[in-house]
Amino acid sequence: DSSTQPGQAANRTFKSKRSLEGSLRRGEMSVCDSVNVWVTDKRTAVDIRGKTVTVLSEVRTLTGPLRQYFFETKCNPAGGTVGGCRGVDRRHWISECKAK
Repeated sequence: DSSTQPGQAANRTFKSKRSLEGSLRRGEMSVCDSVNVWVTDKRTAVDIRGKTVTVLSEVRTLTGPLRQYFFETKCNPAGGTVGGCRGVDRRHWISECKAK
């Protein structure tokens, strides 16, 4: 098109690529189904160095006690992936969801 400004074609292409990327992401799925839960009564945890540590039930502060909450992701045994994980060739491989 002769009426198109020099930068317009590039911008139009970039915008359409961005729109396409967003639509592809909506269909993405995890390899294994999982469940996310808040845990409020944890007694022990594993720190960033891999060591088991004791969790304080409350932390005292100047404004009052604070409780610790943990957000855990676990395998969902009732998930939609029957017989293994998504994207795995079941004829040649056995797959399963395991907690780390």
